Amino acid sequence: MTEEYADYLPEGVARGTPREYLPPEPGTGIVYVGPPHADGVWKVSWQGPDSRFSSTWGSEEAVVAWALAQPAAKRLICRDGTGQELVWEDLPDDTPVRGSPTL
Repeated sequence: MTEEYADYLPEGVARGTPREYLPPEPGTGIVYVGPPHADGVWKVSWQGPDSRFSSTWGSEEAVVAWALAQPAAKRLICRDGTGQELVWEDLPDDTPVRGSPTL
């Protein structure tokens, strides 16, 4: 990271730490889950209002569990849609994770 971008880092973050590798602040941003890729792998990302994000991928169960564990302001899951016409729904905090004892 060059010196000219150092002013855009959050307070307390050392120079050379790209902000896109820092998770959003708790209580901010939106977690987006899905849809699965052709190989069945799901992706989830937590995107903050200040270009910070965190993400992972794996099975549906793994990414839903990860999404529910993030202290984001909102969580959305793509349940249907193709191409540019994706349909997003709220992912409630009490969503059961497949494979858990509650299912």
